[in-house]
Amino acid sequence: MYQCDARHTGKIKYNSVRRPTLARSYTFDNLTGDITVGTDGTIYVPVGWLFGSGFLYAIDSDGNFKWSYQFEGICSPGRSVPAIAWDGTVYVYTNGNYNVAGQERIYAINPNGTLKWEYLEEVAAFVTDDLSSPVVASDGAIIYSSMNTASTRISSDGTYLSDLLDNYYNSIYSSPAMVYRDTVYIREDGAIKAYRSAGGLR
Repeated sequence: MYQCDARHTGKIKYNSVRRPTLARSYTFDNLTGDITVGTDGTIYVPVGWLFGSGFLYAIDSDGNFKWSYQFEGICSPGRSVPAIAWDGTVYVYTNGNYNVAGQERIYAINPNGTLKWEYLEEVAAFVTDDLSSPVVASDGAIIYSSMNTASTRISSDGTYLSDLLDNYYNSIYSSPAMVYRDTVYIREDGAIKAYRSAGGLR
């Protein structure tokens, strides 16, 4: 998972492998993003950049194909890292990679590869290729950054909750990171700012 966990803390409790050897491999037909690994060992890989269809692949720990989900329209899931909630739901952020036909969306995919819900970002003044990866708060809310919305918070059922920032159209080109007490760190206009997950500066 991006930065080790659903909150992007960057903390790891395992010793690294000093001399890794290839155990298995799986080849994709398009460019891939960074992987996320579930608690059962399933490897989730966003596939697709530029101007075409995007997919989320699920590969088991032995390197075997489990399933794939095709996202709607033109999108670039390969520019984002999926987040996994405590119930196994996989959240993926997609955008059009500067293609006006591709709108920003958050997808919630069940562990069996079926669509749980889809959230369409309604505020889309800019065509963006933001490299944002969502985080999951302790209450199950999903938070993601965007050049269009600054930073948006939606519920685990796909309902809009709030924006963390009061000022829309801030220049945010990074993923939020979260620590305990649900403090969210966001790089905004050249500064690092700490927000409460429910909104407002901490």
